[in-house]
Amino acid sequence: MKRLVIILLLAVTLTAVAQEQVNLGLIPTPQHVEMDNSGRVCVWTKAKVKELGVDNWEIDISKNTGLRGVQANVDQAYVIKIEPKRITIEYYNECNEGLKYAYMTLEQLKLIFGDTIPCCTITDWPAFRYRGWMDDISRGPVPHQAFRQKQWSSLHTLKFNFCNYYTEHTLYQPEFPDLAPAYAADCSPHPDEVINLQLFAHAEKTLRIPFYQNMMDSKANFDPSNEATYDFLRKRIAAAYNRIPNSPFFIINCDETEQLGTGHAKKLVDSLGADQVYINHINRCYEIINSEFRKLNYEEVAAPNSKLTPRVAMWGDIVAKNPAMMRQLPKDMTYIMWAYEPIDSFKHLIKPFKEQGNPFWVAASTGHSATMTSTPQRYIKNIANLFRDGYRDGAEGAMLTCWDDNGEALFDNSWHAQYWAAEMAWNPLKTDDPEELHQREVLFNQNFERLFYATNDPNDPKNFNDLKVSQLYAVGALMYDPTVADWYTSAALLEPLLNFNPDNISVSMGERVEHVRHLVDGIHVDSAANPHALYALRRIALTAEKCHLRQSIHASLSDPMMYEDCQAYAEDYLKSLFDLKREYLRLWDQENGDYERYIVCNRYDDLASEVLTLDRHVFISVSNPTSSTSPTSSTSPTSPTNPTSSTSPTSSTSPTSPTSKTSPTSKTSPTSSTRNTSSPNLPFVNLRTLYNDRPIYYTLDGSEPTASSTKYEGPFPLERSATIKAVAYNEYGEGVITGQYLLSHLGMGSDITLNTPFSTYKSIYSGGGNDALIDGQLGSNNTYADGHWQGYWGDSIDVVIDLGDSKFVHDISMRFMQNTFDWILAPTNIKVYSSLDGEHWTLFRNQAFQMDPRETGMRLKQYSISLEDLERKEKDKYSAVQTWALYTRYLRVVVPNPGPLPSWHPAPGQPSYLFTDEIIIH
Repeated sequence: MKRLVIILLLAVTLTAVAQEQVNLGLIPTPQHVEMDNSGRVCVWTKAKVKELGVDNWEIDISKNTGLRGVQANVDQAYVIKIEPKRITIEYYNECNEGLKYAYMTLEQLKLIFGDTIPCCTITDWPAFRYRGWMDDISRGPVPHQAFRQKQWSSLHTLKFNFCNYYTEHTLYQPEFPDLAPAYAADCSPHPDEVINLQLFAHAEKTLRIPFYQNMMDSKANFDPSNEATYDFLRKRIAAAYNRIPNSPFFIINCDETEQLGTGHAKKLVDSLGADQVYINHINRCYEIINSEFRKLNYEEVAAPNSKLTPRVAMWGDIVAKNPAMMRQLPKDMTYIMWAYEPIDSFKHLIKPFKEQGNPFWVAASTGHSATMTSTPQRYIKNIANLFRDGYRDGAEGAMLTCWDDNGEALFDNSWHAQYWAAEMAWNPLKTDDPEELHQREVLFNQNFERLFYATNDPNDPKNFNDLKVSQLYAVGALMYDPTVADWYTSAALLEPLLNFNPDNISVSMGERVEHVRHLVDGIHVDSAANPHALYALRRIALTAEKCHLRQSIHASLSDPMMYEDCQAYAEDYLKSLFDLKREYLRLWDQENGDYERYIVCNRYDDLASEVLTLDRHVFISVSNPTSSTSPTSSTSPTSPTNPTSSTSPTSSTSPTSPTSKTSPTSKTSPTSSTRNTSSPNLPFVNLRTLYNDRPIYYTLDGSEPTASSTKYEGPFPLERSATIKAVAYNEYGEGVITGQYLLSHLGMGSDITLNTPFSTYKSIYSGGGNDALIDGQLGSNNTYADGHWQGYWGDSIDVVIDLGDSKFVHDISMRFMQNTFDWILAPTNIKVYSSLDGEHWTLFRNQAFQMDPRETGMRLKQYSISLEDLERKEKDKYSAVQTWALYTRYLRVVVPNPGPLPSWHPAPGQPSYLFTDEIIIH
């Protein structure tokens, strides 16, 4: 009887729904519960269970509804009537799904109440016909069989009725044993598992292998112009069928084909257009899937068409951009509309699929693809609102995705999100009222605490902050703290230690480190209950320690008194890094096999190597000849001409990149550098080791330096663009080579004034500081997040460059990055003004450029502007060439912002970014 107090404690009225709803503590919450007002109870061990298959539920075929108050999906519905000595289960007689779900409900009631269950009647049905979860097994972790059993046993008791594993290359096949780990073949499929196989994009891990590169369009896409591609896909499709022959769906993915036509398929795309090539490929895959199914069906069953043909499903991001494409695709194609942001309404994103009329699903995300742990503040709203809007607009399915981008987002840290998705897929929100979402979340957390952690006594309700689930929220809140936000990501700790920029070495960075230490110390996380949240917390703390060490290294470059402290900080950091690596591998091994485990190990080992070779790292910097020869900045050893790779935003999606729909809130103030404005000479190159105690040898032609190369004696002028490589040795002859490409042009060594502020949403968006656009350091060709691209959010670029004295200028060139999905657009024009005195300006050139915001993927745009007076050149053909050029001392370069994001974008109307890396003046 004591446990019955829970009924009084958990009964609640949801004002947003305008009806009383009793909370029994179940997940998912039943559609309707009617309590026995007499207060009678049922003793489970003494009660008889009667199963009653009902034939006369009088199903309305058109509405899929029936009697007993069931409003949808009658074949999965059930009614449980709990009386003192009897439990009666009613379900639709022609299907036992309802019976299965009824027993799942009774099992949860036993966990909550023990042997004494309150008498009541539960009438229940799922809102969505298909409710599934997806685990990405292609971005690093591949779960072993033991963990898959844990996934299945945990999630299918929550009334999910399908699961799938996002698969690019990790479908093991004896014919292609170099693609996937063999232990993946030993993982038997779950009865509810459906086929998921990427058939177009995200094929990097297949196409990087030389033996498969004959099928490569770009590094990420298969080549649709090559028949070898379809021969290969046919074999992969057959292997998928052999693994799961009874799959009711075949998910072909085919999402994010941004680089289609940039390689071997360019001729085909130029001829037909990217949209038509995409359509033709989907139809070809659809045909192969059906033909392979008929072949398998005939061979294994010896009776053609004895099984239901699986329905083909695909991600809808490409066709959503041009809904007319859907009219050329199969009429029974199922589209998966995905969106991973915590916004108020998804109706505008669902609209193209609703209007097309095909069946469609909605897919939300655990939101931890680029972070160490899922963030409730993000996925609670994303899942709830997307599933609500999807249900209203007729989606037949709801799916939760768990993406493992960066290879460090382990599934085992997403249980809270998985349970919440089960809740919302079965019984979604009824209204748009935020109060309904809040009340559902509060009740859900109470239920989750009891069912997942199994520690909360229902007779002793605690303050939320005392619950274990509150620890997930406390860690998740750090993601929205501006002092922590960009340290919350997986990439934060992995950023090279020696990647300096003005933000990293400022006084404010030291203050930030202390503030984050204080925040982390104030959060208690139970290591047994929430080990992943604790790992995330420790990782944030270690990122702060890395920034502290970086500041110490920078200080040591100018103050020998800091050497001893720097060495001590390095030793402490190295020890903490080793401890964190061991903790992560322990978490990894609990759910995954060895496949790609070495990649994670290498990331930690690379950081350790940086620390262990600090004394031999050669710091390369450029200085004005009138300034101190001591280097004030440095770059990572990676050459900009061969940058390290960066993960694509697949899914998309973290708030520390422009992809985030959380707008940046602060920007820098317009400022100028303090360089000497006298006639500048050539910039000087400075080389040194951290403790300034080792000889340095260097080359300027990109060749590998040795002890026989030129010995560094002091700063030397940069007379031309060069790839500088330098080496320093320890007493054992072990050398460390550092490389840096430096671009020499007329603007280097000049004074620059920024009339508009660059974005400070992330420190790397500074590009290196106020002088970034004339420092001779180009950004990566593949990512805007390498620290050398300068970003402007909602603003135009407006800079003034003082060349020191008047001279002839022939041309200006600039590079821009475009990635519309990440809110970054290339400009449509550039204006160049000139002045001899810095006060009176003349617009010399306003040049337009072609820009297509619908281009997908990361696009590098190179703009060149001739500053020659073409009319004078035509009239005076025989004069010296330089007389045709612009003669000026001051240049003002204005790049107008391309304006808000277009209406078809997932964030229409939001300000766009401009990203550029250098203003090159000749």
